[in-house]
Amino acid sequence: MIQGETLEAHVIAIRTDVHDLKADFRAALARIDADIRAFAAKAESEIKALGARLEAELKEFRLDRRELRAEDKALRDRVDASYAVVIDKIDVSRKASDQRFEALLEKIDANRKASDQRFERVDGRLSELHTAVSNVKALQKAMLWVLSGLGTLAIVAVTVAKALNWI
Repeated sequence: MIQGETLEAHVIAIRTDVHDLKADFRAALARIDADIRAFAAKAESEIKALGARLEAELKEFRLDRRELRAEDKALRDRVDASYAVVIDKIDVSRKASDQRFEALLEKIDANRKASDQRFERVDGRLSELHTAVSNVKALQKAMLWVLSGLGTLAIVAVTVAKALNWI
C-alpha cells in the first residue's frame, strides 16, 4: 500500500517535471530559428507520447493494485517487481528527456551566439554606413558653399562689368 502511494508520488513528481519541461521548451522555441523549431516540436511530441505512456501505465497499475488487495502474498511480490520495472523505465525516460533538453539548450546557446555575432557585424556595417553618409553630407555642404560663393562672385563680376560698360 505504501509502495503504491510512493509510486503515485513519483508519478506526480514526474508529471510536474514533464509539465515544467514543456514550459521550458515553449520558452526556448520562441528564440530559435526554423531548424530548432522542428527539433523542439519533435521533442515535444516525444514528451507527450511519454506522458501518455506513463498515464496508461498508471491506470494499469491502479487496476492491478485493486486486484492485488484480494490476492495473496505471491501476487504482491509480483507487483513489487512490476513497480521496480516501472521506476527503472521512468528513470531511463527521464534521463533521456534531460539529455535531449540539455542538447536543445546547447543548440539554443549556439544560435544565440551566432545571432549576436551577426548583429555585431550588422552594427559594424551600420556604423561604417553612418560614417560614409556623414562624409557625403559634409561634402555636399562644402560643394554648396563653393557653388554659392562662385555664383555670388559671378554675379558681382557681371555687375562690375556692366557698371564699367565692359558688357
